Amino acid sequence: MRRNGYNSIKDSKEPENDTVDGRCQEDIEEAQFIDTRNNEQKPYTTLCLIFFLFFMGLLTLIISILIIVGHLHEGYNDRMIPLLILGLIMFIPGAYYTRIVYFIARGRQGYNYDMIPSCS
Repeated sequence: MRRNGYNSIKDSKEPENDTVDGRCQEDIEEAQFIDTRNNEQKPYTTLCLIFFLFFMGLLTLIISILIIVGHLHEGYNDRMIPLLILGLIMFIPGAYYTRIVYFIARGRQGYNYDMIPSCS
């Protein structure tokens, strides 16, 4: 008696799920693609920009405060407001992201390098 290819597959007594060591074949295939390595790359150019903004903003704020207080020559009074504005524009984002980098370095939960925007 001749058997049809469809019926031979349908009538076979093999289990529907292939199991190895009690696990489904589908689970084994999914486990192969889970990346267990720590691939968290540090954005070095962004970190350099963050520290540059922080320290240059801090420097310009200190210089503008020294001009306001009068410790620097009075001839620099015309540069006081632009230095203050420039210092604030650089210091605020630099300090914010420096705080995030500090928490990442300390290993605080909830902080990772994905929170820092990339320059590239």
